[in-house]
Parts: sequence; structure tokens; C-alpha cells
Amino acid sequence: MTSIALEELRRACDLEEDQKVRERIRLISGIMEGHSAIEVAKIMMVSESKVNYWRRRFREEGLEGLRDRPRSGRLPKVPRWRMERIRRIVEAKQYWMATEVTFTDLSSTINYYPFANIFPSFNFTKSGYTNHN
Repeated sequence: MTSIALEELRRACDLEEDQKVRERIRLISGIMEGHSAIEVAKIMMVSESKVNYWRRRFREEGLEGLRDRPRSGRLPKVPRWRMERIRRIVEAKQYWMATEVTFTDLSSTINYYPFANIFPSFNFTKSGYTNHN
């Protein structure tokens, strides 16, 4: 195991926001407390192989080894700046900021204009929308 003390591991668990990482820290804590992989697996209701996998990753990489690694796959179609803008508006619950640009951002994000059915008086285009009232 790494040189991380059990108390430090518990502190890291308390501060961790990612639920998956907290579960993995608890698995390692059980091992460090002297429980076998089989016991920890039963207590945490996971497979023994999962306990051994995370124990090995922790031994080799420390706390960072308990995080998910980046996965390969298709790159996002939506530019990062656009998703960040939408995320900020939604998280701040500033729905009043949902202006014509935001509607356009959302529409082009999902590659079609779903708002046309919701707001029939508006004409959605790639350059924005116009109100036909």
C-alpha cells in the first residue's frame, strides 16, 4: 500500500465530491483496517475482483488512482464554450437570461429546432429567431 495513513484516507473521503471515488476510498479503508478483500466485498456489496482492482490501482497510483481515467470516444459536437455558457445559466437558475442567443445555442446543440413546436409564433433559424406575433 502507499504511505497514506488511514486517517488521511478518511479525511479525503469526507472532502471528495465524486460518489464513485468515495466508494473506492471506503473499499481501501476496509482493506487498511485489516479486512480481507472478500469481507470488504461483502460489506460494500461489490465483487471481490472490484475490491482487488481498486486495491491494485491505489497501491500503484495512490489517491489519484481511484479516479476514473479519461475514456476514448467521439469528441463532443458542441463547442466547450457553448456548453459552459448553458451550464452556467442552468446552475445559476438564471432562466431569465434565456435570450434569443441561448435558444439558438440550445437548438444548435441538439442539431435541430425543437422549440418551434413549443413556441409556434417564433421562427427559429441558425442566425437566431424572430417573433411573428
